[in-house]
Amino acid sequence: MRNRASSYALRVHDDAMEGAGILSGDVVIIDRSLVAEHGQIVVALIGERYLIARLFRFNGRMELRSQRAGREASRLAVDAEPFVWGVVVGVVRSYAAGAS
Repeated sequence: MRNRASSYALRVHDDAMEGAGILSGDVVIIDRSLVAEHGQIVVALIGERYLIARLFRFNGRMELRSQRAGREASRLAVDAEPFVWGVVVGVVRSYAAGAS
């Protein structure tokens, strides 16, 4: 971890990023000290809900895209930067029966 004080872990509860290798039940490691760059996987705060998605920037606008395997990406256009909560820097997966 680059910056332990700004690193967090969140459990994933859906398959929105399955195409990127992040599965339901995984734990993602997030670094809030990093600036989110085009193409990175980020955690965004939308209302009171956290969303894991890939960030794209086009002509000063941002878009979040899910990556469900075998399906077209869901897209969410956003207008402001502050919603990006952190950058996903790792994934932890348990192979133990019943772990999630």
